[in-house]
Amino acid sequence: MNLKKRLIAIISAALMLMTSCSVNSGEPVITAQDAGGSAGLIYSGENSPEPEQTDEVKLPHKPKPEPEQNTFVPSGKECFTEFEPGNYLADAKFDTDEYLPGFDTDNTFLHYMEDKCGIFETEDAWYFCREVIGKPMMGGGSIITKYDKKTGVSAPLCSIPDCDHRSKGCCAFLDNVTETCELTVYDGKLFIATPGKNGGRDSGRLFSISLDGLERNTVRVLPKWDTNDSYFSPLSRMIAVHRGYVYMLEYCTTTDFSSNSFWYVRLSAFPLKSGDAFTIFYMKSPSVATFNCSMALCGNDVYFLVDGHPRINYYGIYRWDSKTREGEVIIESDEKIEGCGENFAVVPNEAIYFLLERGEEDGGRYDIMKYSFSDKSVSALTIGINGGEAIFFRPDCMAEVNYVNRATIYGYDGEVKANIEFEDVGQPFGFDGEKIYFFDENESTYDIVSLGKETVRIDG
Repeated sequence: MNLKKRLIAIISAALMLMTSCSVNSGEPVITAQDAGGSAGLIYSGENSPEPEQTDEVKLPHKPKPEPEQNTFVPSGKECFTEFEPGNYLADAKFDTDEYLPGFDTDNTFLHYMEDKCGIFETEDAWYFCREVIGKPMMGGGSIITKYDKKTGVSAPLCSIPDCDHRSKGCCAFLDNVTETCELTVYDGKLFIATPGKNGGRDSGRLFSISLDGLERNTVRVLPKWDTNDSYFSPLSRMIAVHRGYVYMLEYCTTTDFSSNSFWYVRLSAFPLKSGDAFTIFYMKSPSVATFNCSMALCGNDVYFLVDGHPRINYYGIYRWDSKTREGEVIIESDEKIEGCGENFAVVPNEAIYFLLERGEEDGGRYDIMKYSFSDKSVSALTIGINGGEAIFFRPDCMAEVNYVNRATIYGYDGEVKANIEFEDVGQPFGFDGEKIYFFDENESTYDIVSLGKETVRIDG
Protein backbone atom coordinates (compact mmCIF):
# COMPACT_ATOMS: atom_id res chain seq x y z
CA MET A 1 0.00 0.00 0.00
CA ASN A 2 1.07 3.64 -0.57
CA LEU A 3 4.07 2.43 -2.59
CA LYS A 4 4.59 5.79 -4.25
CA LYS A 5 4.65 7.61 -0.90
CA ARG A 6 7.09 5.09 0.54
CA LEU A 7 9.48 5.36 -2.39
CA ILE A 8 9.36 9.16 -2.26
CA ALA A 9 10.18 9.08 1.45
CA ILE A 10 13.07 6.66 0.89
CA ILE A 11 14.49 8.65 -2.03
CA SER A 12 14.28 11.87 0.02
CA ALA A 13 16.13 10.27 2.92
CA ALA A 14 18.85 8.97 0.63
CA LEU A 15 19.30 12.33 -1.08
CA MET A 16 19.69 14.01 2.31
CA LEU A 17 22.46 11.57 3.13
CA MET A 18 24.10 12.17 -0.26
CA THR A 19 24.31 15.89 0.34
CA SER A 20 25.95 15.54 3.74
CA CYS A 21 28.19 12.45 3.52
CA SER A 22 31.00 11.11 1.39
CA VAL A 23 30.90 7.72 -0.34
CA ASN A 24 32.08 4.70 1.62
CA SER A 25 31.52 1.19 0.27
CA GLY A 26 31.70 -0.54 3.64
CA GLU A 27 29.00 -3.14 4.34
CA PRO A 28 27.05 -3.10 7.61
CA VAL A 29 28.38 -5.43 10.27
CA ILE A 30 25.72 -6.63 12.66
CA THR A 31 26.72 -5.90 16.23
CA ALA A 32 25.12 -5.52 19.62
CA GLN A 33 26.05 -3.50 22.65
CA ASP A 34 25.08 -5.21 25.89
CA ALA A 35 24.39 -3.32 29.10
CA GLY A 36 25.50 -6.31 31.15
CA GLY A 37 22.32 -8.36 31.03
CA SER A 38 21.10 -7.18 34.42
CA ALA A 39 17.63 -5.90 35.19
CA GLY A 40 18.96 -2.39 34.79
CA LEU A 41 19.07 0.76 36.85
CA ILE A 42 16.13 2.11 38.81
CA TYR A 43 15.39 5.75 38.04
CA SER A 44 14.43 7.44 41.27
CA GLY A 45 16.33 10.71 41.44
CA GLU A 46 17.76 13.64 39.53
CA ASN A 47 21.21 12.10 39.10
CA SER A 48 20.19 8.66 37.93
CA PRO A 49 23.03 7.29 35.76
CA GLU A 50 22.80 6.22 32.15
CA PRO A 51 23.82 2.60 31.37
CA GLU A 52 27.53 2.24 30.71
CA GLN A 53 28.64 1.33 27.21
CA THR A 54 30.61 -1.88 26.82
CA ASP A 55 32.55 -3.43 23.96
CA GLU A 56 30.53 -4.31 20.91
CA VAL A 57 29.53 -7.95 20.60
CA LYS A 58 28.95 -9.31 17.11
CA LEU A 59 25.63 -10.91 16.38
CA PRO A 60 26.56 -14.13 14.57
CA HIS A 61 25.16 -14.93 11.17
CA LYS A 62 26.18 -17.42 8.52
CA PRO A 63 28.48 -15.79 5.94
CA LYS A 64 27.06 -16.08 2.45
CA PRO A 65 28.55 -15.25 -0.97
CA GLU A 66 27.82 -11.78 -2.22
CA PRO A 67 24.89 -11.86 -4.69
CA GLU A 68 25.25 -10.04 -7.99
CA GLN A 69 22.88 -7.28 -9.07
CA ASN A 70 19.58 -8.52 -10.57
CA THR A 71 20.41 -12.20 -9.91
CA PHE A 72 18.78 -12.47 -6.49
CA VAL A 73 17.11 -15.85 -5.97
CA PRO A 74 14.92 -16.46 -2.89
CA SER A 75 16.82 -18.70 -0.50
CA GLY A 76 15.36 -17.95 2.90
CA LYS A 77 16.35 -21.33 4.35
CA GLU A 78 20.00 -20.33 4.03
CA CYS A 79 19.30 -17.08 5.87
CA PHE A 80 18.43 -18.78 9.16
CA THR A 81 21.15 -19.14 11.79
CA GLU A 82 21.88 -22.73 12.80
CA PHE A 83 21.75 -23.53 16.53
CA GLU A 84 22.68 -26.60 18.53
CA PRO A 85 19.74 -28.91 19.33
CA GLY A 86 18.09 -28.15 22.66
CA ASN A 87 15.20 -26.58 24.56
CA TYR A 88 15.63 -22.80 24.51
CA LEU A 89 12.43 -21.73 26.28
CA ALA A 90 12.97 -18.97 28.84
CA ASP A 91 10.76 -20.77 31.40
CA ALA A 92 8.97 -24.11 31.67
CA LYS A 93 5.61 -22.32 31.91
CA PHE A 94 6.02 -21.28 28.26
CA ASP A 95 5.95 -24.89 27.04
CA THR A 96 2.41 -24.60 25.68
CA ASP A 97 0.62 -23.47 22.55
CA GLU A 98 -2.14 -21.87 24.62
CA TYR A 99 -2.42 -18.09 24.82
CA LEU A 100 -0.71 -16.76 27.97
CA PRO A 101 -2.14 -13.41 29.15
CA GLY A 102 0.57 -11.01 30.22
CA PHE A 103 3.32 -12.96 28.44
CA ASP A 104 2.09 -13.18 24.82
CA THR A 105 2.49 -10.07 22.67
CA ASP A 106 -0.20 -8.17 20.80
CA ASN A 107 0.43 -8.44 17.03
CA THR A 108 -1.67 -5.39 16.10
CA PHE A 109 1.22 -3.04 15.28
CA LEU A 110 4.01 -5.46 14.28
CA HIS A 111 4.08 -4.33 10.66
CA TYR A 112 5.55 -1.63 8.45
CA MET A 113 4.30 1.87 9.18
CA GLU A 114 5.14 4.87 7.05
CA ASP A 115 5.08 7.10 10.12
CA LYS A 116 5.87 5.55 13.47
CA CYS A 117 2.96 6.14 15.80
CA GLY A 118 3.41 3.84 18.76
CA ILE A 119 0.47 3.30 21.08
CA PHE A 120 -0.56 0.39 23.30
CA GLU A 121 -3.85 -0.50 24.96
CA THR A 122 -4.63 -2.14 28.29
CA GLU A 123 -8.03 -2.73 29.86
CA ASP A 124 -8.21 0.71 31.46
CA ALA A 125 -5.80 2.90 29.46
CA TRP A 126 -3.90 3.70 26.30
CA TYR A 127 -0.17 4.47 26.50
CA PHE A 128 1.72 6.51 23.93
CA CYS A 129 4.81 8.66 23.46
CA ARG A 130 4.35 12.46 23.29
CA GLU A 131 7.14 14.70 22.03
CA VAL A 132 7.95 17.81 24.08
CA ILE A 133 10.45 20.61 23.84
CA GLY A 134 12.17 21.62 27.03
CA LYS A 135 15.01 21.16 29.47
CA PRO A 136 17.48 19.75 30.25
CA MET A 137 18.83 19.67 26.66
CA MET A 138 18.13 21.79 23.62
CA GLY A 139 17.06 18.63 21.80
CA GLY A 140 14.07 18.31 24.08
CA GLY A 141 12.62 14.87 24.62
CA SER A 142 9.45 12.83 24.87
CA ILE A 143 7.04 11.89 27.63
CA ILE A 144 5.44 8.47 28.03
CA THR A 145 1.79 9.35 28.49
CA LYS A 146 -1.22 7.47 29.87
CA TYR A 147 -4.75 8.16 28.64
CA ASP A 148 -7.27 7.03 31.24
CA LYS A 149 -10.33 5.53 29.54
CA LYS A 150 -12.65 6.30 32.45
CA THR A 151 -11.75 9.96 32.92
CA GLY A 152 -10.65 10.78 29.36
CA VAL A 153 -7.56 12.55 30.77
CA SER A 154 -3.98 12.19 29.52
CA ALA A 155 -1.07 12.54 31.96
CA PRO A 156 2.62 11.56 32.16
CA LEU A 157 3.17 8.00 33.40
CA CYS A 158 4.99 9.23 36.51
CA SER A 159 3.80 9.32 40.13
CA ILE A 160 6.97 10.72 41.70
CA PRO A 161 5.93 13.60 44.04
CA ASP A 162 6.68 17.13 42.76
CA CYS A 163 8.20 15.83 39.51
CA ASP A 164 8.33 18.40 36.70
CA HIS A 165 8.39 15.65 34.01
CA ARG A 166 11.33 17.29 32.30
CA SER A 167 14.31 15.72 34.08
CA LYS A 168 16.17 12.41 34.07
CA GLY A 169 14.69 11.52 37.44
CA CYS A 170 11.20 11.37 35.92
CA CYS A 171 9.79 7.94 35.13
CA ALA A 172 8.06 9.23 31.99
CA PHE A 173 10.58 11.66 30.47
CA LEU A 174 12.92 10.37 27.72
CA ASP A 175 15.71 12.91 27.45
CA ASN A 176 16.67 13.92 23.90
CA VAL A 177 14.35 11.32 22.34
CA THR A 178 12.29 13.16 19.74
CA GLU A 179 11.15 10.23 17.62
CA THR A 180 8.26 7.89 18.30
CA CYS A 181 9.07 4.77 20.31
CA GLU A 182 7.67 1.25 20.21
CA LEU A 183 5.51 0.41 23.21
CA THR A 184 4.25 -2.88 24.62
CA VAL A 185 3.02 -4.20 27.96
CA TYR A 186 4.57 -7.40 29.29
CA ASP A 187 4.14 -9.05 32.70
CA GLY A 188 2.53 -5.97 34.20
CA LYS A 189 5.10 -3.43 32.96
CA LEU A 190 5.22 -1.03 30.04
CA PHE A 191 8.27 -1.53 27.81
CA ILE A 192 9.57 1.30 25.64
CA ALA A 193 12.14 0.91 22.86
CA THR A 194 13.80 4.17 21.86
CA PRO A 195 15.31 4.71 18.39
CA GLY A 196 19.05 4.89 17.95
CA LYS A 197 20.59 8.31 17.40
CA ASN A 198 23.05 9.33 14.68
CA GLY A 199 20.85 8.00 11.91
CA GLY A 200 20.48 4.61 13.58
CA ARG A 201 24.20 3.98 13.95
CA ASP A 202 23.94 4.36 17.71
CA SER A 203 22.00 1.87 19.78
CA GLY A 204 18.57 2.61 21.17
CA ARG A 205 17.50 1.67 24.69
CA LEU A 206 14.89 -0.65 26.12
CA PHE A 207 13.19 0.74 29.24
CA SER A 208 10.47 -0.62 31.48
CA ILE A 209 8.06 1.45 33.60
CA SER A 210 5.75 0.11 36.26
CA LEU A 211 2.13 0.87 35.39
CA ASP A 212 1.78 2.89 38.61
CA GLY A 213 4.52 5.24 37.35
CA LEU A 214 6.78 4.80 40.38
CA GLU A 215 9.72 2.85 38.96
CA ARG A 216 11.65 2.89 35.71
CA ASN A 217 14.39 0.44 34.71
CA THR A 218 16.89 0.55 31.90
CA VAL A 219 16.69 -3.04 30.68
CA ARG A 220 19.55 -2.95 28.20
CA VAL A 221 21.12 -1.37 25.13
CA LEU A 222 19.52 -2.65 21.95
CA PRO A 223 21.40 -4.42 19.15
CA LYS A 224 22.31 -2.09 16.33
CA TRP A 225 23.53 -1.93 12.77
CA ASP A 226 27.14 -0.77 12.94
CA THR A 227 28.49 0.69 9.73
CA ASN A 228 30.67 3.44 8.36
CA ASP A 229 28.78 3.47 5.07
CA SER A 230 27.72 7.05 4.43
CA TYR A 231 24.55 5.88 2.64
CA PHE A 232 23.39 3.66 5.48
CA SER A 233 19.75 4.25 6.40
CA PRO A 234 17.65 2.16 8.84
CA LEU A 235 14.11 2.18 7.48
CA SER A 236 11.87 0.23 9.82
CA ARG A 237 11.96 -1.67 13.09
CA MET A 238 9.37 -3.75 14.93
CA ILE A 239 9.95 -4.88 18.53
CA ALA A 240 7.98 -7.43 20.53
CA VAL A 241 8.43 -8.75 24.08
CA HIS A 242 7.13 -12.30 24.14
CA ARG A 243 7.61 -15.27 26.48
CA GLY A 244 10.85 -14.08 28.03
CA TYR A 245 12.53 -12.80 24.87
CA VAL A 246 12.72 -9.49 23.01
CA TYR A 247 12.40 -9.83 19.22
CA MET A 248 13.51 -7.19 16.70
CA LEU A 249 12.57 -7.36 13.01
CA GLU A 250 14.20 -4.57 11.04
CA TYR A 251 15.56 -3.64 7.65
CA CYS A 252 17.99 -1.07 6.34
CA THR A 253 19.63 0.05 3.12
CA THR A 254 23.05 1.19 1.97
CA THR A 255 21.88 2.62 -1.32
CA ASP A 256 23.53 5.24 -3.51
CA PHE A 257 21.18 4.39 -6.42
CA SER A 258 23.92 2.49 -8.23
CA SER A 259 25.25 -1.06 -8.44
CA ASN A 260 26.52 -0.64 -4.87
CA SER A 261 22.98 -0.58 -3.47
CA PHE A 262 21.92 -3.27 -1.01
CA TRP A 263 19.00 -3.97 1.31
CA TYR A 264 19.22 -5.95 4.53
CA VAL A 265 16.62 -7.72 6.66
CA ARG A 266 17.42 -8.98 10.13
CA LEU A 267 15.40 -10.79 12.78
CA SER A 268 17.25 -10.91 16.08
CA ALA A 269 16.43 -11.60 19.71
CA PHE A 270 17.81 -11.57 23.23
CA PRO A 271 16.61 -12.91 26.59
CA LEU A 272 14.76 -10.34 28.65
CA LYS A 273 16.53 -11.19 31.91
CA SER A 274 20.12 -11.87 30.82
CA GLY A 275 22.12 -13.22 27.90
CA ASP A 276 23.59 -12.15 24.59
CA ALA A 277 21.69 -11.01 21.53
CA PHE A 278 21.64 -13.40 18.59
CA THR A 279 20.65 -13.32 14.94
CA ILE A 280 17.74 -15.53 13.82
CA PHE A 281 17.46 -14.54 10.16
CA TYR A 282 19.65 -12.34 7.94
CA MET A 283 19.02 -11.57 4.26
CA LYS A 284 20.84 -9.30 1.85
CA SER A 285 19.35 -8.23 -1.48
CA PRO A 286 21.08 -6.37 -4.34
CA SER A 287 18.40 -3.90 -5.33
CA VAL A 288 17.30 -0.30 -5.07
CA ALA A 289 13.81 -1.59 -4.40
CA THR A 290 12.61 -1.92 -0.83
CA PHE A 291 11.74 -4.65 1.60
CA ASN A 292 8.54 -4.67 3.59
CA CYS A 293 8.51 -6.69 6.78
CA SER A 294 5.99 -7.71 9.40
CA MET A 295 5.77 -10.39 12.08
CA ALA A 296 3.26 -12.25 14.20
CA LEU A 297 4.04 -14.24 17.33
CA CYS A 298 1.81 -17.21 18.19
CA GLY A 299 2.70 -19.48 21.09
CA ASN A 300 6.37 -20.40 20.69
CA ASP A 301 6.43 -19.66 16.96
CA VAL A 302 7.65 -16.42 15.38
CA TYR A 303 6.15 -15.86 11.93
CA PHE A 304 7.50 -13.12 9.70
CA LEU A 305 6.87 -11.86 6.18
CA VAL A 306 9.55 -10.41 3.87
CA ASP A 307 8.32 -8.63 0.75
CA GLY A 308 11.03 -7.62 -1.72
CA HIS A 309 9.00 -5.53 -4.15
CA PRO A 310 8.86 -4.32 -6.85
CA ARG A 311 12.18 -4.92 -8.58
CA ILE A 312 13.28 -8.33 -7.40
CA ASN A 313 9.91 -10.15 -7.54
CA TYR A 314 10.21 -11.88 -4.21
CA TYR A 315 8.14 -12.55 -1.13
CA GLY A 316 8.40 -15.11 1.62
CA ILE A 317 6.67 -16.10 4.84
CA TYR A 318 8.78 -17.89 7.43
CA ARG A 319 8.39 -19.53 10.83
CA TRP A 320 10.95 -19.85 13.60
CA ASP A 321 10.41 -22.18 16.57
CA SER A 322 11.71 -20.42 19.69
CA LYS A 323 11.83 -23.69 21.63
CA THR A 324 14.09 -25.58 19.21
CA ARG A 325 15.47 -22.53 17.35
CA GLU A 326 14.73 -24.13 14.01
CA GLY A 327 13.60 -22.08 11.01
CA GLU A 328 11.16 -23.07 8.29
CA VAL A 329 10.19 -21.68 4.90
CA ILE A 330 6.39 -21.65 4.66
CA ILE A 331 5.97 -19.72 1.42
CA GLU A 332 8.65 -18.42 -0.90
CA SER A 333 7.93 -17.09 -4.38
CA ASP A 334 9.50 -15.17 -7.22
CA GLU A 335 6.08 -14.41 -8.68
CA LYS A 336 5.93 -11.00 -10.33
CA ILE A 337 3.81 -8.77 -8.08
CA GLU A 338 3.76 -5.15 -6.95
CA GLY A 339 3.89 -6.14 -3.28
CA CYS A 340 2.14 -8.08 -0.57
CA GLY A 341 0.97 -5.41 1.80
CA GLU A 342 2.21 -4.45 5.21
CA ASN A 343 0.82 -7.22 7.41
CA PHE A 344 -0.66 -10.68 7.60
CA ALA A 345 -2.56 -12.88 10.06
CA VAL A 346 -1.88 -16.38 11.37
CA VAL A 347 -4.36 -18.93 12.67
CA PRO A 348 -1.93 -21.53 14.11
CA ASN A 349 -2.14 -24.95 12.46
CA GLU A 350 -4.95 -23.71 10.21
CA ALA A 351 -4.18 -20.81 7.88
CA ILE A 352 -2.21 -17.68 7.05
CA TYR A 353 -3.98 -14.74 5.38
CA PHE A 354 -2.09 -12.15 3.36
CA LEU A 355 -2.37 -9.78 0.38
CA LEU A 356 -0.91 -9.90 -3.13
CA GLU A 357 -0.98 -6.61 -5.03
CA ARG A 358 -0.93 -7.43 -8.73
CA GLY A 359 0.73 -5.38 -11.47
CA GLU A 360 -0.95 -3.49 -14.29
CA GLU A 361 -0.66 -6.50 -16.61
CA ASP A 362 -2.92 -8.36 -14.17
CA GLY A 363 -5.41 -5.52 -13.90
CA GLY A 364 -3.84 -4.01 -10.80
CA ARG A 365 -6.13 -6.11 -8.63
CA TYR A 366 -5.72 -7.01 -4.97
CA ASP A 367 -5.95 -10.70 -4.10
CA ILE A 368 -6.59 -11.92 -0.56
CA MET A 369 -4.58 -15.13 -0.24
CA LYS A 370 -4.95 -18.09 2.09
CA TYR A 371 -2.22 -20.56 2.95
CA SER A 372 -3.58 -23.82 4.41
CA PHE A 373 -1.32 -25.69 6.82
CA SER A 374 -3.12 -28.98 6.20
CA ASP A 375 -2.11 -29.40 2.55
CA LYS A 376 0.36 -26.50 2.18
CA SER A 377 -1.74 -24.97 -0.58
CA VAL A 378 -2.10 -21.29 -1.48
CA SER A 379 -5.37 -20.01 -2.94
CA ALA A 380 -7.09 -16.69 -3.64
CA LEU A 381 -10.29 -15.90 -1.73
CA THR A 382 -13.32 -14.31 -3.36
CA ILE A 383 -13.29 -11.03 -1.46
CA GLY A 384 -13.93 -8.01 -3.69
CA ILE A 385 -11.66 -5.27 -2.39
CA ASN A 386 -10.32 -2.17 -4.13
CA GLY A 387 -7.07 -1.74 -2.24
CA GLY A 388 -8.00 1.46 -0.44
CA GLU A 389 -5.55 3.27 1.78
CA ALA A 390 -4.70 0.29 3.97
CA ILE A 391 -5.65 -3.34 4.49
CA PHE A 392 -5.25 -5.00 7.87
CA PHE A 393 -5.53 -8.69 8.71
CA ARG A 394 -6.69 -10.39 11.90
CA PRO A 395 -7.10 -14.13 12.50
CA ASP A 396 -10.90 -13.96 12.08
CA CYS A 397 -11.46 -10.93 9.82
CA MET A 398 -9.84 -8.15 7.80
CA ALA A 399 -10.36 -4.41 7.35
CA GLU A 400 -10.14 -2.36 4.15
CA VAL A 401 -9.77 1.35 4.93
CA ASN A 402 -10.73 3.52 1.95
CA TYR A 403 -9.68 7.05 1.06
CA VAL A 404 -13.24 8.35 1.38
CA ASN A 405 -13.47 8.08 5.18
CA ARG A 406 -14.97 4.65 5.10
CA ALA A 407 -13.87 1.17 6.17
CA THR A 408 -15.29 -2.27 5.45
CA ILE A 409 -14.78 -5.28 7.69
CA TYR A 410 -14.87 -8.66 5.91
CA GLY A 411 -14.92 -12.24 7.08
CA TYR A 412 -12.69 -14.59 5.11
CA ASP A 413 -15.81 -16.16 3.61
CA GLY A 414 -16.39 -12.84 1.82
CA GLU A 415 -19.23 -11.69 4.08
CA VAL A 416 -19.29 -8.00 4.98
CA LYS A 417 -19.35 -7.82 8.77
CA ALA A 418 -19.48 -4.05 9.14
CA ASN A 419 -19.26 -0.73 7.30
CA ILE A 420 -17.80 2.19 9.23
CA GLU A 421 -17.76 5.88 8.36
CA PHE A 422 -15.59 8.53 10.01
CA GLU A 423 -14.39 12.10 9.51
CA ASP A 424 -11.23 14.15 10.01
CA VAL A 425 -8.90 11.32 10.94
CA GLY A 426 -5.25 10.83 10.06
CA GLN A 427 -3.31 7.92 8.57
CA PRO A 428 -4.60 4.42 9.43
CA PHE A 429 -1.92 2.30 11.11
CA GLY A 430 -3.63 -0.62 12.85
CA PHE A 431 -6.72 -2.78 13.34
CA ASP A 432 -7.18 -5.07 16.35
CA GLY A 433 -10.38 -6.74 15.21
CA GLU A 434 -12.61 -4.25 17.03
CA LYS A 435 -10.95 -0.86 16.52
CA ILE A 436 -9.15 0.95 13.71
CA TYR A 437 -6.27 3.20 14.75
CA PHE A 438 -5.42 6.50 13.00
CA PHE A 439 -2.64 9.00 13.63
CA ASP A 440 -2.52 12.60 12.40
CA GLU A 441 1.14 13.61 12.34
CA ASN A 442 0.38 17.31 11.79
CA GLU A 443 -2.03 17.54 14.71
CA SER A 444 -0.32 14.85 16.82
CA THR A 445 -3.66 13.22 17.53
CA TYR A 446 -4.80 9.61 17.69
CA ASP A 447 -8.27 8.66 16.54
CA ILE A 448 -9.52 5.24 17.61
CA VAL A 449 -12.64 4.21 15.69
CA SER A 450 -14.55 1.33 17.28
CA LEU A 451 -17.06 -0.83 15.43
CA GLY A 452 -20.51 0.59 16.24
CA LYS A 453 -19.15 3.06 18.80
CA GLU A 454 -18.03 6.67 18.94
CA THR A 455 -14.53 7.70 17.95
CA VAL A 456 -12.05 8.34 20.77
CA ARG A 457 -9.64 11.20 20.06
CA ILE A 458 -6.41 11.41 22.06
CA ASP A 459 -4.32 14.56 21.81
CA GLY A 460 -0.66 13.65 21.61
